Amino acid sequence: MARHRDSLFIGPPPPDMENPIGRWYCNECDCLATECKAKGSHVWKVKWMEDKDAT
Repeated sequence: MARHRDSLFIGPPPPDMENPIGRWYCNECDCLATECKAKGSHVWKVKWMEDKDAT
């Protein structure tokens, strides 16, 4: 049986979001994982955010 990381299962998006997208987020830096300064030592989780690029 395959083992999965819990953070990949974040549940359904909030109903008030028009264009939800799951993004990796660093809770310690309070920023997106791509902007995290401590890559590898902080825990990242997937978080629902509004997709501003969606048309």
